[in-house]
Amino acid sequence: MDGDNVLDRVLFIGPSVKGRGGMEELGRLYISNFENAVYLPTNSCRGTLAGLVVLAGIVCRLPLYRLQGKSLMHIHMASGKSFFRKAAVAILGRMIGFKILIHIHAGDFPDFVKKATRPIVKTGLAPAHCVIVLSDYWRKYFTDNLGLKNVSVLPNMVESGMSSKEKENRSKTRFLYLGVLTRDKGVDTLVRAYKIVAECLKDKTELIIAGTGFLEQELKEFVGREITGGKVYFTGWVNHEERDCLLEQSDIIVLPSLFECQPMSLLEGMAAGCGIVATRIGGVPDIVRDNENGFLVEPGDVKGVADAMMRYVDNRSIVSKHGIISKKILEQHLPENVKKNLIKIYEGIN
Repeated sequence: MDGDNVLDRVLFIGPSVKGRGGMEELGRLYISNFENAVYLPTNSCRGTLAGLVVLAGIVCRLPLYRLQGKSLMHIHMASGKSFFRKAAVAILGRMIGFKILIHIHAGDFPDFVKKATRPIVKTGLAPAHCVIVLSDYWRKYFTDNLGLKNVSVLPNMVESGMSSKEKENRSKTRFLYLGVLTRDKGVDTLVRAYKIVAECLKDKTELIIAGTGFLEQELKEFVGREITGGKVYFTGWVNHEERDCLLEQSDIIVLPSLFECQPMSLLEGMAAGCGIVATRIGGVPDIVRDNENGFLVEPGDVKGVADAMMRYVDNRSIVSKHGIISKKILEQHLPENVKKNLIKIYEGIN
């Protein structure tokens, strides 16, 4: 079956691409790389009520899209409210004749299953002809813990447009955090780790924190009170151009999260040739190989994060070496390769 013909019949369901976050960025990548597919958001950045109106509009339009020849419904799903919204769309889609693919992006899915209970989660996933996960780690989780048989692996997509300049000649080593400012992302662990780095290395480093969140004021107060020697800059949320500029100007991405699926910020950092400091959780070890293209530590390990950061400062040539290996790892994440593998998944359920 012709791949382009398959893509003509795809209806993508996901979060609003006007939002902020990894799934939203992935939605934008799908829109730009799958020209003939239609992408429908199930929420709104304007709040819950507006989101319900958007969701109701999708429900009303699904039969029309089915009559127009769309036959594959590819649903990008997280946990919590996202799960229940998308599950309702999946059930309706199945009822009117769509083949359903549910694409899981939630790093906290195991905790969500415990809270929502396995029977409810399995009911929500039941309409799927195929469940797509981001790595072998997550395939094992869904097969072993939820008993699913129809699980396929498709890594997240990242573009390779960002160049990876030599990062060894900067006067200071620059660390970068990209993401929401919450405890789940471990940004509080990061600033405590950076306190150790700044005390040990004085003015040799700086930390850029790009993002917003409820921890922002607490983090700023901690930095003002506790950190001397190094510099910490809070940029707020950044757009795509600003993000790419920060990646170009930074040496190491640090993401000490408590849980993750397959973080877009790490993939973007790898594409920019940055070193990586991250936690050994979820699907992270599938893209960050300890001592090969980054350093992995345990969640909440402040000293471990600080030690990994200082290893890069002590030997800046490691950054370039890790960047070269990251480029090779990223080949399977490039749009043309993700697209090729996704077409195989589509053809497998037709």
